[in-house]
Amino acid sequence: MKCGKCETYTMKTECCGQKTAKAGPAKYSPHDQYARYRRAAKSDQLREEGLI
Repeated sequence: MKCGKCETYTMKTECCGQKTAKAGPAKYSPHDQYARYRRAAKSDQLREEGLI
């Protein structure tokens, strides 16, 4: 997430009294260290929504 006011990156939903925005997708890398965490988070989200 990125704050539009102070231009800093954060994991919070609010910064400087306003909502933060998604910063955009990460660049693809075949040596991605965090891919399994993103896949697990996506899987958890789909389970919560009842789609899988």
